[in-house]
Amino acid sequence: MSGTPPKLGIPYGKVYASRACRTRIHADWVVDQSFEFLEALTPPRSREKGLIVRKLLNTPPAPGTNTFMFAHGGILWSATDYDSVESETFVFKAAPDGKPPQLVAAIRIEDWAKLARGEPCCAPRAYWQGKGDPPVD
Repeated sequence: MSGTPPKLGIPYGKVYASRACRTRIHADWVVDQSFEFLEALTPPRSREKGLIVRKLLNTPPAPGTNTFMFAHGGILWSATDYDSVESETFVFKAAPDGKPPQLVAAIRIEDWAKLARGEPCCAPRAYWQGKGDPPVD
């Protein structure tokens, strides 16, 4: 099953979510279908979970769709070396040959209103490059 969130207009196919409460609520708000719980997206993070998520990020979605994953930033960090701020959305493009997935956009909660108005925003940002834990805000 696939669909398009009525308010967002983003076509999707596969949808995965952490078992954590906030990610389930977010997934319920965005998609109009059931989603698959994925332990790799559920805290605590680990190297093994990071490898699973990285493989999923490098799996191209069905033509004309996007794959949605709802998780906490620490899980993403272990997969990509990017860490999110609260309620931030990352958009990745699968990369060939086992290379890291390419970060296309970093959308903060306040950016969704800009996007709805057709304003530019959300440029990719630098990653942590293995320099230890991300700084705490």
